[in-house]
Amino acid sequence: MARLSLLAFCLLWLAGACPALAGEPPTAIWSGLVLATNNAHPAEAPPKLRKFAGKLRNIFGYNQFELVGENSQRWEDPYERWLIPSKEFYMSVKPRAERGEHGGRHRMKIVLFQNRRQLAEFETHLNGAESPLFIRGPLYDRGQLVIVLHVVDPAENPPHAILTPFLPRASNGD
Repeated sequence: MARLSLLAFCLLWLAGACPALAGEPPTAIWSGLVLATNNAHPAEAPPKLRKFAGKLRNIFGYNQFELVGENSQRWEDPYERWLIPSKEFYMSVKPRAERGEHGGRHRMKIVLFQNRRQLAEFETHLNGAESPLFIRGPLYDRGQLVIVLHVVDPAENPPHAILTPFLPRASNGD
């Protein structure tokens, strides 16, 4: 009887801890490292940034956006994931509450690193596909780095990583 109770408890715990088993669709988080600059003749934003270009222009004041690196991770469990949009910048992202608990918002703890140095640690909500999170990064070369986090449909954006071998030289001596 005790074994049966333990087995039942484990199955219930797994069903609650794993959204795929609980009938909730899996989620994917896309992260992108963007170099934002001003240019007299700005190029069109890359396809993955086009839907954010207006918001990026309004928030940061730049008119050209280059995708330096990107990474996508699929979430089917409550465990930490590492998002690595470039070889220099990466972040630990860990769900802090059950997904969907806040009307489609995903509560996350994010720790941002540059190389091995921790830059920031915070908790935030990713509000589904309609509202990306923008993180202002350091000034670089002729502009500024911006990190974008966005909840995406894993069927449309399978887990992958595209990393650039280097970033432009920093303008502030970093």
